[in-house]
Amino acid sequence: MMDSIALLLLAACIAYKEIPRMRRARRHRDLLVFTVMLLAGTILGILQSARVPLPNPLDWMTMVYRPVSQGVDALIGWREPQ
Repeated sequence: MMDSIALLLLAACIAYKEIPRMRRARRHRDLLVFTVMLLAGTILGILQSARVPLPNPLDWMTMVYRPVSQGVDALIGWREPQ
């Protein structure tokens, strides 16, 4: 619980420091991207501190690229070590 509060306070401090500067400079696209990234990072940090199991992006990449790799290996004629 304290971890979540600390993360929220840290995110609020970062937003307090950065958002007014971006608004003054009229950097609306940067502000949108910054807000989305800060929210995503804060939410993921809170979920991780609460020990919620999160999916690993590397598993997704492996799932996508393994068939491609096997296809290229079959095309070239390489075999996987046994």
